[in-house]
Amino acid sequence: PPERLPEDGDRTVGAVGPVLAQTIAAFLQEITQRRPWSIRDDDTVRPVRPGDVALLVRRMSPAVIDPFEEAVAAQGVPVRLVGGKEYFARDEVRALTAVLRAVDNPADRLAVFTALRSPFFGFSDDDLWQYVASGATLNYLAPVPGDARNRDVVAPVWELLTRLHRLRRVAPPSDVLMALFQRTRALAGFRLGRGGDQALANLWKTVDLARAYEAAGPATLRTVVRFLEEERQAGAEEGDSPVGEQAGAQVEVVTVHKAKGLEYPIVVLGDILYGQHRTEGAIVDHAGSQAWLEVGRFHPEGWDDAKAAEKLQAEAEERRLLYVALTRARDHLVIP
Repeated sequence: PPERLPEDGDRTVGAVGPVLAQTIAAFLQEITQRRPWSIRDDDTVRPVRPGDVALLVRRMSPAVIDPFEEAVAAQGVPVRLVGGKEYFARDEVRALTAVLRAVDNPADRLAVFTALRSPFFGFSDDDLWQYVASGATLNYLAPVPGDARNRDVVAPVWELLTRLHRLRRVAPPSDVLMALFQRTRALAGFRLGRGGDQALANLWKTVDLARAYEAAGPATLRTVVRFLEEERQAGAEEGDSPVGEQAGAQVEVVTVHKAKGLEYPIVVLGDILYGQHRTEGAIVDHAGSQAWLEVGRFHPEGWDDAKAAEKLQAEAEERRLLYVALTRARDHLVIP
């Protein structure tokens, strides 16, 4: 709605994007919960469910996805990222990875600190500062001075980490994960937060990943931790886990590329405002195995022709992407 746009006339993507996300979230809540639309189901017509809706985006970058996730959470609309690059970068998965790294290596003080600060243990900076400033070290196998501050609070965590550290030598990584979940109340804490069901499903998915890793061959906790970290750093594509009984009952956020060959009863184009990112000052022709590089204000020979060819190629790719997006809808196509 025009009245919701910024009053200062700022029409940049950064200003309009959050308004677009809020508007789409309210629309999704309207058509799936308040006044459900109708869709075809074989030979019958029925009210739409969240799982019948796909929100198509060009990319899964946080700048695009975060406003949508915040907006749909505020509206109470269940969503799931499909085949994006977000899973390994999720806060709950990163926190779990930090704890497992600490379990594997007690001498890694940064890992131990990160684990203690994570929702699995919930220590504050002040708690840990008081502990270390009184002569203790962030190593759960090291002796603790008798006069260390917060000694009684830290002791149960040191005991648990020590037990898990020993368990990793005789049990598979998935057993260490299960023991961590059983001995802490972190799962309940994640469940109570915003998007708690999704966070919980993602944590359980890590157990499944560990078991798959074990089935492929001998696996240690260190190899699983390395796998989780490398996948996050590489931006590996892995979607959120379906949420228990809600699997199939969540709006799917999926990239246009991932949606090729698929069909949804209702398709909403989520980020049609966002253009593709172009590298300034350089043109690469992959097919011809050549490139042109701008140096200061100087352009190499053939720059103008290469620039024109790149523009034509980009426009053609934009049209192909738009065609794919528009043709994923079976019953309803929504263009904000």
